[in-house]
Amino acid sequence: MEQRRILLLGATGYTGQRVLRELLARGQAPTLVGRTRTKMLALADRLEVELPVAEVKVTSTADLARLLEPSDVVLSTVGPFLQLGMATVTAAAQAGALPRLRRGGILRPARL
Repeated sequence: MEQRRILLLGATGYTGQRVLRELLARGQAPTLVGRTRTKMLALADRLEVELPVAEVKVTSTADLARLLEPSDVVLSTVGPFLQLGMATVTAAAQAGALPRLRRGGILRPARL
């Protein structure tokens, strides 16, 4: 099975730190994505792990689109989602997430 890169947005927040600890416990090494590189590096240092970090404006579709690849797994703990999440969804769609979801049977057209 292909190894996929995991991008964790909002890792320095309360929920993000819980998700990060769980990923680490499962042997994963996510890329931390957020606004402040120093905060992400400090978090990794506190947890005594070396993780890649990417400093981007998480509300910028353009910034996120430059970072995402079609096979990435994106976990967003940035919130509130309705105010801050649309850029992530848009960037993922632009990176090719929608066709992959359709091929995998996860995304189906809505029936009215």
